[in-house]
Order: sequence, then structure tokens, then C-alpha cells
Amino acid sequence: MKRWPLLLIALLALPMILLWPGYADATPTPTLRFEHLSVDDGLAQESVLSIVQDPDGFMWF
Repeated sequence: MKRWPLLLIALLALPMILLWPGYADATPTPTLRFEHLSVDDGLAQESVLSIVQDPDGFMWF
């Protein structure tokens, strides 16, 4: 049985495995905006059962 195909796959996969974690750190993380809403802010109750965003970007709770 020829071992060179297995060796070739190992040599190609090794750099990908070693460099993959570095690539994950290089991608920018999106900035998320979060606000705590309560009954004082206009919610009907303290718990929210579903959230929907309309085409205009408004959030409906």
C-alpha cells in the first residue's frame, strides 16, 4: 500500500489545523447594542415571549 497519499493529506491538513485558530481571532466581532427594558419603559409585562423585527428595523415585543 502506498503511503504517500496519506502523507500528502497530512502535510496539507497540518498547516490548516495550526492556522485555523489564528484566523478566527482576526475576524472582526460585530458590536451588539443591548438595552434592558421593563414595565416602566412601556412593556405590558416583565416577561417577553417573542420578539419580531419589521422591515423598517423596529422591534416588536
